[in-house]
Amino acid sequence: MRLQNVTDQWNHEMATMRGARTRRRWAEAEPTLAGWGIAALRDPRWSEATDLMQRALVHISQAGDDVALRTLMVQLRPGLSRIISREARRRLAVGGTDDVDAEVLSVFAEVALRRDLERRPAKVAANLLADTHQRFWRDSQRRDNELSALARLRRPAAGPGNDGGLDDVATRVDAVASLQEALSAVPAPQRQLTATLAVRAWMGDEARDALAADLGLSAGTVRSRLCRLRARLDPADVALTPT
Repeated sequence: MRLQNVTDQWNHEMATMRGARTRRRWAEAEPTLAGWGIAALRDPRWSEATDLMQRALVHISQAGDDVALRTLMVQLRPGLSRIISREARRRLAVGGTDDVDAEVLSVFAEVALRRDLERRPAKVAANLLADTHQRFWRDSQRRDNELSALARLRRPAAGPGNDGGLDDVATRVDAVASLQEALSAVPAPQRQLTATLAVRAWMGDEARDALAADLGLSAGTVRSRLCRLRARLDPADVALTPT
């Protein structure tokens, strides 16, 4: 979902009879929205009246109205575009993709739907944009930390006397110092998730039955070995649980 697509869809919908009915329904639910036409609804310029209108749209969005949520996106398009552009450049700088529209809009929707209108009733647009950018940046940093930690873990290479299978993985997990070092870069609440992902990275993406067939083991043996590995990654003395 791109911001331009959201805008195009909104413009088309608001110009139809369905859009007119939607605006009448909004006006009945929120008198603040009475008399607001299409041009006024998508005007990004701030005023006290606009602030009240945006608060009403957030309230209607929280009641489950997707059109009201998209109206907020359209009205705050300049601010959202700046966030998308800035974060796209940051992603490209670290070798990622610049396709961040959907992620930013998803975070914006979550922020709007969870916003406490009683606690912060004024400057709705500024607060929504600031919270969206902060939340997106925080989520990106957490994901980057997890990926960085996982990148430092390597699946055992097959060789003489080493088939790269579960027994070798268990041997590697016995030496927990390197794993602790990798996980130390991950915030405590995400360490257990990262540890689980580390096991999967070592094992590969094969389904359990396929992995069992490749190793010449029964599915039950693979299950028990996997449980042992997870147990090795979760003892309190290795500090892999959230603190």
